Amino acid sequence: MFTIGEFSRFAQVTPDLLRHYDHIGLFKPAHINEQTGYRYYHAEQLPDLNRILSLKDLGLSLQQIQQMMADNITIDEIRGMLKHQRLMTEETIRQEWVRLQKIEARLQHLEQEASSPAYEITEKSTPSRAWLSIEKATFPDLENGAFFSKVYRACAQVITRDEVVCVCAMNGVDINTDDWRMGITLPKHNKEVKAIVPSLSLEATTLPAHDTVASVVYNGRLGDYYRAYNALAIWIDDYGYQMAGGVYEWVYQLEAPRDGVERSTVEIQIPLVS
Repeated sequence: MFTIGEFSRFAQVTPDLLRHYDHIGLFKPAHINEQTGYRYYHAEQLPDLNRILSLKDLGLSLQQIQQMMADNITIDEIRGMLKHQRLMTEETIRQEWVRLQKIEARLQHLEQEASSPAYEITEKSTPSRAWLSIEKATFPDLENGAFFSKVYRACAQVITRDEVVCVCAMNGVDINTDDWRMGITLPKHNKEVKAIVPSLSLEATTLPAHDTVASVVYNGRLGDYYRAYNALAIWIDDYGYQMAGGVYEWVYQLEAPRDGVERSTVEIQIPLVS
């Protein structure tokens, strides 16, 4: 079972959204502690939440979605609605392309839900690593994706591809906070190496060691890597672990789409306790 903060990270939504859905009766937690009021969720609830988000991407009201979920709407029905909306969106003006991309991503998820790719999740320990990093709060006007891309590309421009390992460290699990650090690790570096990325004011800090982490490597477009988080949630739940701290995303490759295909490689590491 996961806390609301942990579950929100796997689902790629905010804790406030989950609280709102609970308040209106659209998506209830699996358990609420009567003494503390804390909400807890199961990994098996992720498919229902993904269906709700798919319907929301279609522009339906929460009241309409609630009625459809109560009527046990099927995957095929949702898929058909998404395909119809895709055709409509393709005929609209260019400013609607963002909405089209969201629909495409949700449509692909629903089509592959029954036969999702198997992710190889490993359990390992990680040593402490010195790194050069910068806080997300340094760029308050940037969205998370823009911050992620800005730091990665600044680092990748000044050192060779074989050397760069970018890390996005989230001290908490809320995806919409500035409590992030992103930077690079190098085989050998010290405080003087901060000049290696002159466009960023990087700080020399240390990534802590962890006795046990769950690790999965995702290859593909970043818009779909929430599936790897879903797989991690199920694995952690199945083996009875608890999260111990934040989340680390090790970025080995980040490429712009070519010929309609994005080839990014990210390893997600989540520290655990029994």
